[in-house]
Amino acid sequence: MPSWLTEIFHSPALTGENAILATLLFAIMLVTSLAIALAVVIRLPPDYCRNPRAKGVRNASHGIFRGIGTVLKNVFGVILVLIGAILSLPGLPGPGLIIVLAGVFLLDFPGKRQLLCRILSRPRLLRPVNRLRRKFSRRPFLIG
Repeated sequence: MPSWLTEIFHSPALTGENAILATLLFAIMLVTSLAIALAVVIRLPPDYCRNPRAKGVRNASHGIFRGIGTVLKNVFGVILVLIGAILSLPGLPGPGLIIVLAGVFLLDFPGKRQLLCRILSRPRLLRPVNRLRRKFSRRPFLIG
């Protein structure tokens, strides 16, 4: 880890240059995580929860590339879940739950589709997600 970054986290108080660096780091992470979460939520098919075998965004047919892509997708999913969990903490602004949801969408584990559909079926999350999809000319998620 760069020395300037460890200095930010180990200093007792954020003052001067450290406060600026910490704010800049937070802003970069927030914008990046928002862009990634938006891309994942926008690209999913609207029948993801209705069709048990809805096709994914990409269909890689080459063995080695598919394996590497799966590993990278899962690593990226874990990173998004961690960032979303941090942004979900009280006192930190940011769309934590939507980022966690986007990270879970990227992960591969048994029962993922059922879990995500159950989470998406909650009106408190479904309304903002469908509003985002509408802004990008995508059909809303079909639940049930």
